[in-house]
Amino acid sequence: MTIHLHPGDCWVADPHDDSLHPDLVLPEGFTLKGANPQNMTLRLFDTWTWSLWHAQRVLLGDGEHLFWLDREALGVVLMRLDGQAPPALASQMEGWPLEAEIGPLIDLRALMDGLNIEVRQRRWLLADAQGTGVAWALEHTWGEQVRTVQFFAMSGHNQRVDELLATLPQEQHRDQPPVAVALETFAKPRKWTTRPHTDMTHDDPAGPTIKRMMAATLALARLTEDGLCKDIDIKFLHHYRVLIRKTRSVLSLSKGVFEPEDTAELKIELRALAHRTNLMRDCDVHLLGRAEQEARVPERLRDGLGPLFEDLKATRDAEQRAIAAELRDPAYHQRIEAIAALIDGARLGPKADRPMGKLAAKLLTKALRQVLDAGRLINELTPDDDVHDLRLKCKKLRYLLELFRELYPRKALKPLIKSLKLLQDVLGTFNDRFVQQEALYTWLEGRQTLPTKVGVAVGVLLAQLAAEQLQARSQVQDAFALFDQPGLMDDLMAVTVLRREEPALA
Repeated sequence: MTIHLHPGDCWVADPHDDSLHPDLVLPEGFTLKGANPQNMTLRLFDTWTWSLWHAQRVLLGDGEHLFWLDREALGVVLMRLDGQAPPALASQMEGWPLEAEIGPLIDLRALMDGLNIEVRQRRWLLADAQGTGVAWALEHTWGEQVRTVQFFAMSGHNQRVDELLATLPQEQHRDQPPVAVALETFAKPRKWTTRPHTDMTHDDPAGPTIKRMMAATLALARLTEDGLCKDIDIKFLHHYRVLIRKTRSVLSLSKGVFEPEDTAELKIELRALAHRTNLMRDCDVHLLGRAEQEARVPERLRDGLGPLFEDLKATRDAEQRAIAAELRDPAYHQRIEAIAALIDGARLGPKADRPMGKLAAKLLTKALRQVLDAGRLINELTPDDDVHDLRLKCKKLRYLLELFRELYPRKALKPLIKSLKLLQDVLGTFNDRFVQQEALYTWLEGRQTLPTKVGVAVGVLLAQLAAEQLQARSQVQDAFALFDQPGLMDDLMAVTVLRREEPALA
């Protein structure tokens, strides 16, 4: 059974009424006959963050077919495909007709069965006194909550059908197709962000505001736990880690705002949460880049990497299962609740009443100064540890910029964040190649013997990764020079005196 999706307007009716429409008055002699109803489940496929929906696209399935729709014209099917469900990941869509459309929209997210609507579909025939067909109607009852009816005049009967529809209450008319009415009723799109909005202002006292910021970021991290446990896609782990780190970053604001003992206890707890997922994340980095890793090795040696990736996958899956078990354990929930209680109950220090505007200005300029001081010391002889230290300082500055951006006019910090991200991309590549090499060395050290082909393939891969790390290392100075523009500190200081109610400086 296939759901019938048509453009055009419709009428809504009582979902519990058995007639086509209780207010439809038929002319004398006219008859209305309904076919047997068809029952089906309409499924909406999207990512957890509703990537397709926010890109004005909808992917529906009725168990037999998939329908690719434009949200602006939901009655028009852009493409219909056979199949019960789409490939979950972009990496699995090679050769699939919607690969080019959907792949870029979902990135590393997985398509999932995000909404199910039980549908009853029924066709009706309207005939005049002579038995001549005048119109047919398509009725849908969506989830027992809303019923829609579309009318389609047969050739030569448009005027008669218009006169018939004029008898229906206009307040029951919808200038949209039935599926749009259904999605308007049932779809609850998520607007996901890793940047909590706390409505802080420049004049808010630091103590209560920092508590509110930490509570908000921790609450967002908790929203990712279910997807992490179910292993839906790797972005759940990424966002969990980012949000835990952001919570720690907010804690870094608390010097003098909270009592030192409370700050130290929270740092220990949050650090432990972040470190627990390190191994799984490192395995994900390798597995996500498998095609790139294999391309670094001559074709005749590539199958020699098979045992490496099999072990990485086994390690990763074992870690995921262990983490999922821990996150489902009541002890974890008690621990998180205890951390939340620590945040809420943290004792306020001597700077707790300091206005957030002044605190933000001081912390942002200090973090930028640390990045500039560290970056300007980088040269060809600088130890790798100092480059890693620059990366961490950039990450701290980025977190602070995103945490405080709601204090300032919209987009006021965007240029700085954009230029910082370009520097972080180079530093991130440098770090990723280091992490990948360390993982390979660890893997080799755990094996006493290896087939020759495997050993050679891994050796070639290590050499390539080392070369790419050196290349990224050589790009750090140029990337930093692009970031370290004249007047950068002055520009930031000018922004920090603005308030979000005011227009940003030109």
